[in-house]
Amino acid sequence: MDKKVLSQLESIKTDNVNGAEALAKKSAELFRWIAERGRPRSAEEFTGIIRATAKALVNAQPAMAGIFNLANAMLIASEDVREIARMRSVITSTAERFLDSSAEHTKKIAAKAGRLIHSGQTIATHSFSSTVFQSLLAAKESGATFNVICTESRPMMEGVALARSLANSRIPVALVTDAGVGATLERADIVLVGADSIGLEGLVNKAGTMALAAAARRFKLPCYALCSTNKFVPPSCRVLHEKEGDPREILRERAANVTPRNFYFDLTPLEYLSGVLTEHGLLRGETIKKRIRNLKVHPFLR
Repeated sequence: MDKKVLSQLESIKTDNVNGAEALAKKSAELFRWIAERGRPRSAEEFTGIIRATAKALVNAQPAMAGIFNLANAMLIASEDVREIARMRSVITSTAERFLDSSAEHTKKIAAKAGRLIHSGQTIATHSFSSTVFQSLLAAKESGATFNVICTESRPMMEGVALARSLANSRIPVALVTDAGVGATLERADIVLVGADSIGLEGLVNKAGTMALAAAARRFKLPCYALCSTNKFVPPSCRVLHEKEGDPREILRERAANVTPRNFYFDLTPLEYLSGVLTEHGLLRGETIKKRIRNLKVHPFLR
């Protein structure tokens, strides 16, 4: 495999800060680079490169449904192509369609989020979801005035980055510790979170999302996930959320008889959510599961 491709795969694998949208975009750009700069000697070799890249990307970030669905789309689109020039065209157009659709879906969700975000609300969120961020900006631009509670989202502090971005957009923010979110929800009206993937098992997102959703249930607050259907994964592909990060991110120096476990993601049952706002509108329980069951997956990724 080309050194450039290997370097980009490693960059995506070790990226513990960027969210699902950014990583899917980096993956699409990698496929596009392969289509434009790769030097396969035959269509068969080209197919092998695409398959190897698709599998490597999925293994690099197994919790990211956007990457899985991009890889799946690449394999399906290129399956019966037998000419190098045609393969280049197919891979490039598939990458561009994915990037365009992701951007368009985010815009549609942000426009529809006005149904959930109203003046006078206090909105709680966790980590840094670009879809949630864009939805909050769209609500502000439409004239709504509201406050936001952001968690720190340790250990990489994505919530701090979101708090700063919202503050720079003149949206009032309270920044709280992850452990203190339960106490602050008494002052919240609604919880909005993003998603890295959604399967039949539930919502995979930054570790701490499940605790926030459970606390929302305790306070009888509506809790919605904002995400594109590009983040739905088929039943044949188990939603993976067990990835652990560098233990030094939570314990810099070794301590005898202490084993640091740095979980990056957790799994929130769908019943903990009031609904999922997608580009198609607000979806709930059985409707979400029906869409997931109808998804197709290329045999190479099963």
